[in-house]
Amino acid sequence: MKKLKVAVAAFITLMAVATTACSGNDKNAVKAADDSTAQAQRVAPGPGEGFEPTTNIRYYIVDSIANGYELLKELEVTNRQMMTQYQQTLNAREAELNRLIQDAQHKQQTGAYLSQASADADARNIQQKGQAFQQLQISINDKINLLQLQQQQQFLDSIYSYLVEYNKAHHYDAILPKGDGMYFNPAMDITADILKGMNERYQSKNAPAKAEKAAPAAPAVPAAQPVPATK
Repeated sequence: MKKLKVAVAAFITLMAVATTACSGNDKNAVKAADDSTAQAQRVAPGPGEGFEPTTNIRYYIVDSIANGYELLKELEVTNRQMMTQYQQTLNAREAELNRLIQDAQHKQQTGAYLSQASADADARNIQQKGQAFQQLQISINDKINLLQLQQQQQFLDSIYSYLVEYNKAHHYDAILPKGDGMYFNPAMDITADILKGMNERYQSKNAPAKAEKAAPAAPAVPAAQPVPATK
């Protein structure tokens, strides 16, 4: 982008010089043009630049990649299993708390408490269980929020790392995510190409682990039977 700005500045300078030349200052105009061109050529390329900028831009749709990316599909399955476990844990703790409350209410209504100390002990136990249940809810919510942030960052890192490799062969000046309310020429949409490449890369990296996991276990070898002694 820096080189592009320099090239544009040089072009503007050349146009200004050409206008001056037409008014009679030919020698000065040619000298200024040569100086401007030489200045533009002296600018060193930035990191990672291996081709001239041409304002050649493409875009991709993030939601489409998220919906079709194999990594996110697998994470979604794992997340559902984890959420089920969390919900089962919360349900069990809540059921235990409700049972203690109902038992204390029944004792109070039937006069089963033999002393105030006994009633106070049950009340303290219910209070402690209730606070523990609330802390468990907060802890689970924090874990879920942290996990979502980590997975979102993992997804964005996957896109960026793939685009870096992808653009080594295509030399686009920019590959942009399409946002709401933004218009791009549909011919510039490379979402399908990016999604295909990301899935192929992910599958190639995880193929050995999946194959090992899916391989059937070797049948157990029966123990050798003792040979009866012959007389």
